Amino acid sequence: ELARGNFGALRSSGITLANRAGWIEQLMSPKGMMIGGVVGGIAAAVYGLGKAYYEGEKESEEFNKQLILTGSYAGKTAGQLNEMAKSLAGNGVTQH
Repeated sequence: ELARGNFGALRSSGITLANRAGWIEQLMSPKGMMIGGVVGGIAAAVYGLGKAYYEGEKESEEFNKQLILTGSYAGKTAGQLNEMAKSLAGNGVTQH
């Protein structure tokens, strides 16, 4: 189907192939469900960590942009402002 460009039928062909090869039966077995759950859990954890890293990086970049825009008006470095933000977060004062 893929070689012919018939992408609509590709899904049903894939399911038919998996069924004939016995993969669906193996996947629906208790062992297959357990493995699927573990793989799904790992994938969710990796996604969550990646999203947190991305959001943190984005926030850090925005923080640095704003610091540059002020022309260091406050006379503080990014490290000093990060320390101040950490101390405020420890007191329950956060951005979110």
